[in-house]
Amino acid sequence: MNISIIRLQGGVSLHSGSRTLLILLLCIASSVLPVSATTRSTYSFGYSSSQSGEMLIRRMKPMMNVLSEALDADIEFIQKQTFSEMQKAFINQEIDFGILNAYSYLRILPYDKVIPIGARVIENSRDYQSYFFARKDSGISSIRDLTGKVVALGDPYSTSSYLIPHYVFRRQGIDVQNDFEELIIISKQDSLILSVLNRTADVGVSASFIFNEQPKAVTNSLTVFHVSTPFPLGPFIVNNNIDQATIKKLTEALLTMDETPQGRAALASAGFEGFEEFDADAYLPLLEIKEILNLN
Repeated sequence: MNISIIRLQGGVSLHSGSRTLLILLLCIASSVLPVSATTRSTYSFGYSSSQSGEMLIRRMKPMMNVLSEALDADIEFIQKQTFSEMQKAFINQEIDFGILNAYSYLRILPYDKVIPIGARVIENSRDYQSYFFARKDSGISSIRDLTGKVVALGDPYSTSSYLIPHYVFRRQGIDVQNDFEELIIISKQDSLILSVLNRTADVGVSASFIFNEQPKAVTNSLTVFHVSTPFPLGPFIVNNNIDQATIKKLTEALLTMDETPQGRAALASAGFEGFEEFDADAYLPLLEIKEILNLN
């Protein structure tokens, strides 16, 4: 239905029939427009990244469009710069659904605010690893070589770049408080990798898929001297106050997104291969590590 807005200039008089027609048109417009504007729901999608907002939205927009069509709803994209901010947003139920890293997911579980509905697939796996790396000319070839070195780790709520390294260091008998010359925190893992390349740090730890997506000129100058055991990617979660019908539509849209050209293109833009069914048991080893370390 196309509705034209007619602007009436001062001094123009209308005949009775014209006034009746105008009133009728205004009544139709006032009864139709508010309804059409309010029947389409709006949901918020949250994602934590230190990447520039413009670039991140461009990456995620195709996937938002697929989910918007599946839900017949508008989707507002919300970016948080840190995992801590994302945890708080989900605990306070400020976000309807989104993707959370594994360590953050385990931290908010006790609050009973979210429902996991899907597992990401990246590099053809729902698992990934921590890469411990140094410059090729550093002479570093094992965890034991890190005494007296400058070590760069990521966001304190990162699974791959904080939780897992601390666990590996403890198992190898490394005291992070006393054995390093310095422990520095660089939240953005791309920048962390460059800090090693540029000699700000001697050693860094990042997610395997983030390391692998760096330019060859960068990775060819570095050596990965230790690789952790695999652990699961963080899940796609839904606020538990969302109705079951919507959760079902959202779950189906995620699990079948790789079955259409539009869906595959959206996944590729976001950096995923697809989503699989959530498996709670896959997170038990990480939960055990979290309890052992008891990091604040």
